[in-house]
Amino acid sequence: MIPLHTPMGQKLMHEFKHSETKINDYSDNGIEETSFGLNIFGDKKPPMNNTTKLGMGILIVIILAFFIRGMTGNTDNKDAEQPTVNTSSASPKNSQVIQYIFDIPSLVGKDLNGVIAVLGTPKGQGPTTQQIALGAKEWDKTFVKDGKELLVTYTISNRRIVDFFISADDPSGKTKNTTRLMELGNLKQNDPRYRVEFVKVLKDPSSFTGVKIIPK
Repeated sequence: MIPLHTPMGQKLMHEFKHSETKINDYSDNGIEETSFGLNIFGDKKPPMNNTTKLGMGILIVIILAFFIRGMTGNTDNKDAEQPTVNTSSASPKNSQVIQYIFDIPSLVGKDLNGVIAVLGTPKGQGPTTQQIALGAKEWDKTFVKDGKELLVTYTISNRRIVDFFISADDPSGKTKNTTRLMELGNLKQNDPRYRVEFVKVLKDPSSFTGVKIIPK
């Protein structure tokens, strides 16, 4: 310890009194001393002037602007991340349209007069009285459409259809393509209204001269 009667002790005592005076002045003006140091403002808050209020208002506006911008940005990002759904359905492949010449199913059930009403006047003449007297029971008529021929056999007495025959459209007069023969007459193998028979070439059983359709 430094004795108080020494010059150094006197100097420290003088500085201590000067500091105590300042502390008391702060206490009188609402500023309190704490165990940790000086509480500059104490329980009282310094008054805000207009400049401070304006600054705080600007700061709040800036914060709100950034907040709104952030929310909008998130929404845009979500919209951008949404996968594009292709609602357009794939176009189905165009099925091959069967190009028939004679629509045989529509002729099944008709007599010769009904067939003529659909296909028009046939080629050839009817049987003579002499041919009928000689025992002819059946006769045939040939209808031509788009260069293709349809031979129709019918009963002379009642003009009822016995069968239809469609010739092969190959220049050779024969074909191995039974599907093509079916297409020419718009035919189906399992149609209950008629029976289908492919007529073989005598000297070439693997080929056909045409297809015969027999109404049931």
